[in-house]
Amino acid sequence: MLVEKMAQKMITSGLKGTHFYPVRPELPADLNGIGWYIHMPFCRQLCPYCSFRSIKYSADKSAPYIKAVKKEIDLYRDKTGKIAIGDIYFGGGTPSLTWSGMIEIVEYIRNHFLIEADIGFEASPNDINSSMLRELKKTGITRVSLGVQSFDGEILKTMGRDYTAESVLKTIELLLAEGFYVSIDLLYGLPQQSMESLESDLKTAAATGVHQISHYPLMLFSYTRWYHDVQQKRVVLPPSRSEKKAFYIIRDYLTANGYKQDSCWDFTRAASNGSQYGTCTRDENLGIGLSAYTKIGGLFYVNTFSLRDYIERVEKDFPIATGMSMPQERVMRRWFMMALYRLRVEKSEFENRFGVKMEEAMGKMLLMLKLFNIAREHSDHVQVTRQGMYWLSVMTKTSMLSFPARYYEECLRTAWPGDFQI
Repeated sequence: MLVEKMAQKMITSGLKGTHFYPVRPELPADLNGIGWYIHMPFCRQLCPYCSFRSIKYSADKSAPYIKAVKKEIDLYRDKTGKIAIGDIYFGGGTPSLTWSGMIEIVEYIRNHFLIEADIGFEASPNDINSSMLRELKKTGITRVSLGVQSFDGEILKTMGRDYTAESVLKTIELLLAEGFYVSIDLLYGLPQQSMESLESDLKTAAATGVHQISHYPLMLFSYTRWYHDVQQKRVVLPPSRSEKKAFYIIRDYLTANGYKQDSCWDFTRAASNGSQYGTCTRDENLGIGLSAYTKIGGLFYVNTFSLRDYIERVEKDFPIATGMSMPQERVMRRWFMMALYRLRVEKSEFENRFGVKMEEAMGKMLLMLKLFNIAREHSDHVQVTRQGMYWLSVMTKTSMLSFPARYYEECLRTAWPGDFQI
C-alpha cells in the first residue's frame, strides 16, 4: 500500500547513518519538571510478543535491583541537585509484581527530590488487590495502565495470558472503586482476532468506563518469539490489509461512545484529566533502571540491558550502554512528528521551543502533509485529518520497528555496545 511505502521511505531515509556510541549524561542545567521513566523488568512469565527488556521474577534478583535503582537515582541527585520532577511512570516488565519495591523507590525519590505531578505504573490484572492499592495510594501512586490486550478468552490463551475477561473486569471495577485513574491497553492485529472479536473488545472496554483506552497495533521485534513463529508459519497474523480497517473501527467506535481521541492510539473520556497517559507520547524524559532510555534535547542514551552489569556499574558510574547526540534539525523534526502523533501542532509552541517559525523549519514536511491530505494548516496550528491519522499510525509503528528495535538488538547482544549504525 502507498501509505506504508511512504512511511517506510521517510523513516529509512531519516534514520540512515544514525550513529550510536558511548556517551556521558551531559544534561542541561535546568531539568525542573521533566518526567521520569523507571523500568521494573520482572515478570512471572515472558510473553512471546513482548519487545521490552524483561526478566523472570525471583526475589534474589529483585531485591538487589531495587537497591541498584536507588544508587542510580543518587548519581542523578549528585548531578542535578534537589530538582522538581514531573510525572513518574513505572514501566516494565510487570511493575505491579514488585509493587513494594515501587513504594520503596518513590519514598526514596521523595526524600531527595520534589515530585510535582502524578505517579503511575503498569500492571497485570492478576497482581491487583485492595490492600496493595491502598498502600500504593498512601505513597502517592494513583494511576495505573492495565495490560489487558484482549477480552477474548481464546486469544488470551494464544498469548499465554493467565487471566480471564471476567477477572479483568473485576480488577477494573476494583481500581475504579479505589479512586485510581485507569488506563487499559488493548492490541489489534493479533492471531485469531477477527473484526467481530475486535468490535467485542471495544464494546467491553467502553462499557467499563475507564478513563483511558490505548489501542495499539501488534508490533513484533525481530528477537521476539512470535516474530520467529510468524516467519516459520507457526503463528498466523491477520492480513496486513486489515490493519487500516481495524484502525478506523477502533477510532470510530470509541469516539462515538464517550471517548475523545488524544493521539493515534490513545482515547480518553471527555471529562477525565490525563490524556495520553504513558511513555510513548513524551517529548522528553529521564530514564532510570535496566534498559531505560533518556531523551533530553538532542541527547539520547539507553542503559545497559544486562542485569548483572547494571547492578555492578551503578556502584561507581552511570550504567549507560550507548547513545547519540542529534543535530537541531533532527530534534525539531522529532518534536514535530510527536506533536503530529497527538493530532495537532501548535505553531506558537514550536517557535517558543526552537526560536524559529514552524513554517520555515518544517516547510517541506508541511507541503507534503498538505499535498497528501494528511494534515491541514491553519493560522495558528496544524491539524491532522481523518485520512492522516492512519498514516501517522503507520509512521509511528514503522519508526518503532526501525529505531528502538535496532539498538535493542545490539544491547541484548552485548552489555556495552561499541559504535554501530542503523
